[in-house]
Amino acid sequence: MPHAELRKANHPLTPEEENLSFAKIPIEYHIQSFGVPYIRNPDAEGGFLYVTRWGWHHLSHLRPENWFTNKRFVKEGTRLRGSTGTVYYFPSHPEKAAPLDLLVKVSRIAEDVPGKMAGEFPELSRRTDASFNSPFEEFGLVEELRSSEFGPSELHVRTKRPMAIYCAPKDLPDWQLGRVKSDFHNHLRMMETDQASEPEGMKIHLLEHRQYFSLYAWVPGLDAQAAMEQGLMSVSELEALSLRVNAELAEKGFRILDNKPKHIILRQRPNGELIRYHGKLIYVQIDFELLQRTEAYLHHLDQPRSS
Repeated sequence: MPHAELRKANHPLTPEEENLSFAKIPIEYHIQSFGVPYIRNPDAEGGFLYVTRWGWHHLSHLRPENWFTNKRFVKEGTRLRGSTGTVYYFPSHPEKAAPLDLLVKVSRIAEDVPGKMAGEFPELSRRTDASFNSPFEEFGLVEELRSSEFGPSELHVRTKRPMAIYCAPKDLPDWQLGRVKSDFHNHLRMMETDQASEPEGMKIHLLEHRQYFSLYAWVPGLDAQAAMEQGLMSVSELEALSLRVNAELAEKGFRILDNKPKHIILRQRPNGELIRYHGKLIYVQIDFELLQRTEAYLHHLDQPRSS
């Protein structure tokens, strides 16, 4: 079938197809956005699950009936403390699959960035263009950060793994979603620009009245704020760690406008001691709603590549 005639599948994958490798799934289920390939699996209720390569081997955990239906992530999960958004830890344990802990996050695409946040973070206060990433933009930036060759080759910023995006099946009223229309249309234009070369049937269209969810693999450990509160590190060490994390992000070409210690997860030994490598704390960055490329990195991307 010529590529221009391809159309997205409008029916769920069969059980046999779900057992295939990511690459062998029928071509009509494949789709890409901001550099990230997905398997787009529609469900019988009218929702759409977009599964990344990371998530494909855990499909049984990501199916909406396992965490979304009847608000299971709310009833069986735990809402994360101190989060300004709606974020849940969800212990996933479908039948015939090993347990896998998930982080379920309600996308705040096109919502106003809270004024309190802008007051707490100088970088955020200075930027009038601050906007929560759409889930597809966020996944694209996270994967770009994970593989960034900008800056020191020996430096790699560890992040949680993006597993899937779910577009919920029902339209919701504007007041319930709380979106700024002009901001949402900006995200629409970004999606359209990104997918301009794709045939119409192979594009992802953001649906203005649908709710979106981002699913990540849960990162075990202790956030840096809690580690300080528990006496595992001093206030001065916490401040130094925060400066280091933001500096290393910048070295790889990125910034997070609202980065804070609760977004930095530290590894622990069985006795609770924080794990270090060559004297430095090992950390994982976990929040990316306001992840952006730096001007230096954008300038680097604009430079012609040598052949």
